[in-house]
Amino acid sequence: MENGPLRAAAFQRPVDESPTSAGGEGPAGPAAVRRLLTHHAFVSERRPDLTAARVLTYDPQIDAVVKEFETAGQEHRGVRDGDRGAGAVSHVLLIRLAAPLQSWGIASRFWQRDTHSRPTKSGVIGMCAAALGLPREPSPDAPEKDPLAELAPLLFGVRADHPGKPVRDYHTVGAGRYPLRPRDLVTDHRRAAAAAGSVEAETGDTFGHHEVEDCYGAPKRIAADPLSGALVSAEVRRNAMVTERWYLADAAFLVGLQHEERELLERIAHALEHPKRLLWLGRKSCPPSGQLALGIMACTLAEAFASVALLPSPSDAPPPAAARGNRPWAWIESERPAPGVGPVMDQPVSFHSMGPKHAARWETGDRVTIDPRARDWDIIL
Repeated sequence: MENGPLRAAAFQRPVDESPTSAGGEGPAGPAAVRRLLTHHAFVSERRPDLTAARVLTYDPQIDAVVKEFETAGQEHRGVRDGDRGAGAVSHVLLIRLAAPLQSWGIASRFWQRDTHSRPTKSGVIGMCAAALGLPREPSPDAPEKDPLAELAPLLFGVRADHPGKPVRDYHTVGAGRYPLRPRDLVTDHRRAAAAAGSVEAETGDTFGHHEVEDCYGAPKRIAADPLSGALVSAEVRRNAMVTERWYLADAAFLVGLQHEERELLERIAHALEHPKRLLWLGRKSCPPSGQLALGIMACTLAEAFASVALLPSPSDAPPPAAARGNRPWAWIESERPAPGVGPVMDQPVSFHSMGPKHAARWETGDRVTIDPRARDWDIIL
């Protein structure tokens, strides 16, 4: 790929206007949506200074796709014209997300586990839901009650005080040699044939020390065994899987959640410091460090990010040059499309264990100039 300046012509990717090519739903169908998101992600990652409006205007079918995005995202957030009163006071809860490692996947599949360059709304809302002890799916006694009814409407913003450094982890899963345990014979009689050679007697030298190859790993295709009735894996031999996992090392982000109800933000802040479930920054191997909830301000996300100082560095590394000039990048959610606003597919709809669901939301990204009078933080690192 060329490393030189990107030309505007490179972004002129027409959306196929045929109904069949768009998933049978016209130009605003799933295929068009996927192309738009891929196209926008390509642009925003390589040219953050190029606004979404300039990129998207090249697409003749963008209006139809925009309407589909707006409807899907706003329906779950409960946003409608006039929902937010003109005189309502907004409050912002500031959250510090810092750790040796964090990872915010946006398109992770199987052996490829990526990370976004910053925290995602679905990841942060999921962390808040875990802190509050909310269930993944509605209760059988109240199937109409949405566990995310309170958290989904929150406006989300993130400021990259210390973007960190992307690191790659070569990670293998499963296979190898593993000691055969008595419970393996009890739960899966098919292991008996592999261990028969070592079972000479109860006092034999090798009894209890037999190893079976390629038995370690996550069981797949689990079903009831026809002989014993126990749940067993259809595949006795488990092959190793080589995965590639990406993380952000030594990063620190300032996240803001905006809402008109201060009491809701106070409950979230208390839960983050006294969580009902374990918290992690994207993956279970990435627990947060230090203090999370930094307080609540009566302002908007843009005002909050411009009025508070940079977070302390989680390591001895100096902040990036732009951050040293107090102009870090910030991404702030918008309630509706506008010039300079682009779609992001991380609005949480459901964290159901059978598969999470996400919708689109709107976001703008730009550098923030921090007030030089902003006081330094006095927090637990």
